[in-house]
Amino acid sequence: MLTMRVARLGVEVRDDTCSMPFGRHPVVATSDFEEARAALESVFPPLRMHPHDQSASTSRLDMAFNSLRIGEVTASCLRFGRGIHIIADAVTFGVTVPLCGVAESRTGRRPRVLATPQVGAVFMPDQPAEVDWSDGCTQLCVTFPRRAMHLGLEAMHPLATATLEKLLIESLLVIQPHGYTDALNQPQHPCTPRAVRRTMGLIRTHPEQAWTIATLAQEGAVSARCLQEGFQRCVGVSPMRYLREVRLDRVHADLMSAASDSVTVSHIARRWGFLYLGRFAAAYRQKFGRTPSETLRGQGRATMVSGWANVATTSGRAVS
Repeated sequence: MLTMRVARLGVEVRDDTCSMPFGRHPVVATSDFEEARAALESVFPPLRMHPHDQSASTSRLDMAFNSLRIGEVTASCLRFGRGIHIIADAVTFGVTVPLCGVAESRTGRRPRVLATPQVGAVFMPDQPAEVDWSDGCTQLCVTFPRRAMHLGLEAMHPLATATLEKLLIESLLVIQPHGYTDALNQPQHPCTPRAVRRTMGLIRTHPEQAWTIATLAQEGAVSARCLQEGFQRCVGVSPMRYLREVRLDRVHADLMSAASDSVTVSHIARRWGFLYLGRFAAAYRQKFGRTPSETLRGQGRATMVSGWANVATTSGRAVS
């Protein structure tokens, strides 16, 4: 039993109830096993669960579950009042950390990990996951798909690291109530074409900057939501998609003018913030009709698709 293994290791299990983060995003609070399972499967992959003590009253389940999505990341907080064993086939990367209590976890055939408030557990996609929850254990769970991990590789670059830092701060301001929450949630005035043009010019002038939606909105003296909606209405893409296309144009221009024996594709790509080279190469080929290496070697110089510099709307009208 988990309690016996915890005792042997000398791990202190707190009996007090810790607070539940993400209280503004409740999924369910129940003592019914079927309701609890259905709620978990609305966020996580199909699973099997059963109590450690099959004879105990189901009223002690005392399950509470809060969860929210931040882009491709799912952040959840889950509590069970009684010991529970859960088995699932993980389809994403996952990290769990107990806020109180302990949980013994295992992914695939890797060694078991006794997770405590000081030690978390990591789960790998496409491998079975098992978790034993102690009575009253509350865990913070964060899951994200493979694609998000690939994007994380780009965060190793200083430009992308600065962007990630700003994104985390912006996400915290959205999910955590504070003195300005009501102001942030107020209805926004539509973003004018002039504000969109100003932001487009800013991106074209300084695409090397670690822009985020918030910093672009600040420079344009509009709200982030307003800028997003304005770009979708006037340009047909998001500001960050527009930024990516401008950066691809800059990479293309550098490849066209560079000597193949003096620079590499990866060096130029990284200069403009593209660190996951496979995704970069696919986007480049889709845009220019050939690979970055072919452009660098001068093989059939591709015509630069620079329509993004003066993007038309999906209805054919230019932003002017």
